[in-house]
Amino acid sequence: MNKVAIITGGGRGIGAATSELLAARGYAVCINYLKNREAAQAVAARIEEAGGRVSFTRTCTPMVENLVGSHGWRRRFR
Repeated sequence: MNKVAIITGGGRGIGAATSELLAARGYAVCINYLKNREAAQAVAARIEEAGGRVSFTRTCTPMVENLVGSHGWRRRFR
């Protein structure tokens, strides 16, 4: 089963820690950030270096489209 986590605020603080933890547990992680692109990139780089699957984006719509395109997730949001 492909596990995917969307982490809002995943570039800093608790969100960053959550992103890294879930990636380490096998989730494909999509990090959403508001202002700090560099922080999100740094978290994404750490996840990739550890062998995880990760993407990051500033807005939610491309984030969901990215999940569908990159990870093959087809389940409908409710």
